[in-house]
Amino acid sequence: MRTEALSNIMALEAALARLHLDTGRYPTPAEGLACLVIKPSAMKGWMGPYVSKLPLDPWQHAYVYVVRKDGQISVVSYGGDGRKGGKGDAADITHPEN
Repeated sequence: MRTEALSNIMALEAALARLHLDTGRYPTPAEGLACLVIKPSAMKGWMGPYVSKLPLDPWQHAYVYVVRKDGQISVVSYGGDGRKGGKGDAADITHPEN
C-alpha cells in the first residue's frame, strides 16, 4: 500500500510542477490540490486540468497538500489511520520518503 501511495504522491507532485510552470506559482493552502482539476478564479496561466480526478490514498483518505514555512510544497498520505504521525501502516508517507 505504501508503494501505491508513494506513486500517487509522485504523480500529484509532478502535476503540481506542471501547474507551477504554467502559472509561476504553486497553489495556496486554500486552493490546495483541487486546483489541479478546477481552475481557481485568481490563477492566471492555468492550462489544466492537470489530473483527471484527485485520487484517494490506498486507505481511502484524501491526500494532504502542505506548504511548508520555507515555501516548499509536499503531498502527504497520513497512512492507514488517516492522522498525522503514526508508525507502521499508520505512518505518514511523503516524497522523498522519511
